[in-house]
Amino acid sequence: MQLSIVMMVKNEEKYLEECLNSLALIRESIPSELIIVDTGSDDDTVNIAKRYTDKVYFHSWNNDFAAMRNITIRYAKGEWVFVLDGDEILENSSEIIGFFKKRRYKEYNAGIIQVKNYVKGKERYNIVSLSRLFKNHRTLQYKGSIHEQVEIKQPVCFLKTILLHYGYLTTDKELMDRKFDRNSAILLKELKKDPENIFYWCHLAQAYNMHGDNTEALEAQLKAYNIAMKNKVDLYNHMHLYTNLATFYHQNKKYEELEKVCKEALSVRDGYIDLYYYLGKSQQMLYKDEEAIKNYRNYLEMALRYHDYAGYTDITVVTVTLDVYEYVMGELCILYARQEQYEKVLEYGTKINQQDAIKYALPAILHSFIKLQEFDRLENYYFNTIKNANSDLQDTFINILETLESLRKKYCWDKIADIFSKTDGAYGLLNELRLRIYRNELKQFDEKIRTLDFCDLPAYYADIIYYLVKGKYPLHEYLYKVNQNKLEQFFCYLINKYKQKMNQDIIDYLHSTATGKTLAENRMIKCIGKTMLLWGLLDHDEEAYIFERYVQHGISYICQTYHQDIIENQLVYLVKNEEDAFLLYLHQSEKIRRQDPRDYIQYLKKALTIYPAMKNGIDVLIREFQAESSSKEGEIDQYILKIKQAIITHIESRQLEQAKTMIMSYEEIIPNDLEILMLKSNIAVLEY
Repeated sequence: MQLSIVMMVKNEEKYLEECLNSLALIRESIPSELIIVDTGSDDDTVNIAKRYTDKVYFHSWNNDFAAMRNITIRYAKGEWVFVLDGDEILENSSEIIGFFKKRRYKEYNAGIIQVKNYVKGKERYNIVSLSRLFKNHRTLQYKGSIHEQVEIKQPVCFLKTILLHYGYLTTDKELMDRKFDRNSAILLKELKKDPENIFYWCHLAQAYNMHGDNTEALEAQLKAYNIAMKNKVDLYNHMHLYTNLATFYHQNKKYEELEKVCKEALSVRDGYIDLYYYLGKSQQMLYKDEEAIKNYRNYLEMALRYHDYAGYTDITVVTVTLDVYEYVMGELCILYARQEQYEKVLEYGTKINQQDAIKYALPAILHSFIKLQEFDRLENYYFNTIKNANSDLQDTFINILETLESLRKKYCWDKIADIFSKTDGAYGLLNELRLRIYRNELKQFDEKIRTLDFCDLPAYYADIIYYLVKGKYPLHEYLYKVNQNKLEQFFCYLINKYKQKMNQDIIDYLHSTATGKTLAENRMIKCIGKTMLLWGLLDHDEEAYIFERYVQHGISYICQTYHQDIIENQLVYLVKNEEDAFLLYLHQSEKIRRQDPRDYIQYLKKALTIYPAMKNGIDVLIREFQAESSSKEGEIDQYILKIKQAIITHIESRQLEQAKTMIMSYEEIIPNDLEILMLKSNIAVLEY
């Protein structure tokens, strides 16, 4: 028998069936046996195993991985032994089959296989080269109670076979917790016996890392590194000390230390792709842009020929950055954008295909298209790359495009609107209506507006609202479902974009369409007025007009919304916000304005206290009231002079009864007037 496939398993039902199926071609092509040792499963593992082999054995778990591996090997009858776990799936078997069929196994004592450890789904992974295929000689034996190792006899063959390993999925918290508790307990026990064991310190750091304990991982790895330096360990043959340390410095965002250790490592031994990635990242974060670009480009070149470098053949090193190739192109986009080398941004950005990496680089890519005014290339990029992507990436593209400050120039807006008016859906309609605004084509109403749910649309869809304002279409008929906060976001966007130009458009709209007959319309005008007043871009006359309409429709709104008891008794603690309390006080002030000027001012002060943001509007009301009061005082003075003159005339004409009648009427209004008392004395003398 040429090959014994040996496995130790415990509760591996999740992946075991797929694992065993992946071995089918090897078992059909090579004289082989499948040996499975169960160490205490309480799920369906054993039943699955028995469907594939009759060589299923049982041994209790003894907290010693090497001892259990050696038990599986003792059952092996084949000339070679292939070791794998129940959560590993053979990606391709042709290399192993060819190794035996072409009799290459005669030339070697062991085979090195790449293990791809999935970390987060299938997008994030690391790769390590491990010895899993051995000649079955008497001395074949694993050592180490955890992360067990076997001594390899040269020569060794590097096979391109890949095992897909699902045992380190950090998304499976229960699995991570279980493995951390098991592994850390064993490692800490071993370190008590041998506190300067570099191997165990490194694996304790890895255990902390997989559990998400980044600070503890770094501390453990620094312990291993410092022990190695103290004992003058040849780091050329222990590059994992450097690569692991770099990984943990990166995770802890210690970029100065990261740069230093990467440079030190590469001076000891070149050819490790992770070190170039981390060196580039550290320099990017330290704003050493030129150096970062150089090292990122080195990374990209190495990734294309990874098998040619030392890191591939170093079985002590786990390579963790091969899955970020397209993210590195994204990092280059960011760096080149920072240097205003926009063509370089597009050179790398348009090569990115992975959707998450595209999303990461999109701000730099879109900024570069706009800066270069490459609108045709932007259009091609959207329709060839983005439009067929998932909806999340499409939304991200649009959201970034809408926030770019470089689009504020009208020329850019016209070009962008023209491109995206050709797209389907709400965004296509938005840009079609933008073009109509720019061309002042507002008369023809677009029925597609009625199909939009503004509640779920981002703020930049306010341009559709602006189209309705310009065309003097009743806003409340299209926005009645939108809450006030969302409405205010829309109007803030418009004011920020159109500035003072928006003022006259809103005033024209209010003049021509606003009647205030319905609750929905009053709410809409109240919201428009509030937003425009708070932005503070109105001149004096505009502010006075908008505030007047705001108060008018705001009071109508609260009267339509709240129970009469709340309104009449000013129960401000029952209204939903300070703005409504403000309007309630203004409503009361209007009712008493003519009867009680002093209370009128007091209510204005109450309104201002509860909603100080409307200070300018309250100042307008107070100034108007004072002006009106001054005018009335002047009129009263004139009236008094006329009355007194008439009384004097009657007295001089000896028309004393008429004079006394006028005095009685006057004193009912203004008692204790000294001049009138003098006139009454004159009448008394004449009568005497």
